[in-house]
Amino acid sequence: MSEAKNISKNTFFLFLSTLIRFAANMILMALIARTVGVEDFGKLTFAISFTGLFIVFADYGFSPLAIREIARDKSILHKFVGNALFCKFFFSGLAIALICIVINLMNYPDITKDVVYVFSCVVVLYSFIAFFNSVFRGIEKMEYETVISFIQNLLLLFFVTIALLLKPHIFQISIAYLLSRAVSFGISAAYYKKKIGKINLQPDRIYEKDILRKAFPFGLHTIFGLIYFQIDTVMLSIMKGDVEVGYYQASMRVILAGLIISDVIMNAFYPVLSRLFKQGIDALRNQARYMNKILFVLGVPFSAFMFILSNEIIHILYGAGYDKSILILQILAWLLMLRFFGSAYGLVITSANRQSLRMYSVFVASVVNIGLNLVLIPKYGNIGASVATVITNSILMIVYILITKRLLNSFIVDLSFFKTILLTATFGVAVYYFKGYNFVLTTGFILIYIIFMYVYIFTTEEKNAVFRLLRRK
Repeated sequence: MSEAKNISKNTFFLFLSTLIRFAANMILMALIARTVGVEDFGKLTFAISFTGLFIVFADYGFSPLAIREIARDKSILHKFVGNALFCKFFFSGLAIALICIVINLMNYPDITKDVVYVFSCVVVLYSFIAFFNSVFRGIEKMEYETVISFIQNLLLLFFVTIALLLKPHIFQISIAYLLSRAVSFGISAAYYKKKIGKINLQPDRIYEKDILRKAFPFGLHTIFGLIYFQIDTVMLSIMKGDVEVGYYQASMRVILAGLIISDVIMNAFYPVLSRLFKQGIDALRNQARYMNKILFVLGVPFSAFMFILSNEIIHILYGAGYDKSILILQILAWLLMLRFFGSAYGLVITSANRQSLRMYSVFVASVVNIGLNLVLIPKYGNIGASVATVITNSILMIVYILITKRLLNSFIVDLSFFKTILLTATFGVAVYYFKGYNFVLTTGFILIYIIFMYVYIFTTEEKNAVFRLLRRK
């Protein structure tokens, strides 16, 4: 584990960044859902999901490409950033134009369209912030991203809270999002200039063509990924209306908050795996197995406990008015395990310069997801959309595993995977049985479970990596 120290540092700061995002997301969604009601919450989350489908046009794939290319050769940083940003300005204008055109071709009320217009600018600003963060990840300075994330989410909480206090309406909430992202974008650019240097926007046409070619598979992968993960909300809105979307998104927002944790792990490993690929398959395989172990050990209990405690989670966050979201959360809870486990394999494919294979896989998943939603949503509504999402991710995970097996000549699993399943099943039964009796006792079982996982799943070397990190802090 020669890279353990570096990965631990990256993970520590990404964890802080993620914890901030996690808390801000949960607080915001709970406040908004309780304040505006199910129908307006459905309208707002539809606007977020709909505009999110177009974010790829603003980014094109430059953000993930920045991590890989800069991690491999930091001397290209300034040239890459200047040319990528120059291209992003053009693509951002295209994204806003497409959003406005498409939403006007759809039969939505004026208030929904107005919120979509505002969020078209929000997603573009967010794509620029994400790009700067990708550069920080490429040079493995995740502490820079932590600072930006803290400021960004603090501003978002501040502006949205003010909007809810003054006039709890979804248009005012969307304006609050826009203001927070605009200020955060300015801060991100200023922080980049302070820590890295001045941004040079003088374009190099030949170099631009090169990065456009390299970013294209990332962009297509993102398009298909957004389709298979967010198109369900758009289709549900069209077929069943805002109320169904409101219940569905109440559960989905909990899942998305949980998925932030897998993003932390992957973002910490991505630059390291990209460098190790140059050293050979053996080096890549060893770190991939370690990453997969961490994601699996986190994903399985996360899914199990979310399934068991779904009733309590929905009531704490949203109140009794969102009871119809409980069954949806129970179904989507297993999405966490699938995404945690499958993400490790997907990242190996990207790190090994096989992004085109990942792109084709996600394309197939997108087609399957659309087909399943067309069949299931008309009859089963948001329950059907939940089932379609879980089935689609199961298929994609299997495809990723088969591709990775071929690339690395082995499965990146070990005995700890079976220990994790056994421990989770044992403690899951205990939590399910005692959850209705005593909250403290239930919490105690979960804490004991965490201790058992730490003691029996991770090796001494892996534990020492954590201790070294804690001593430095």
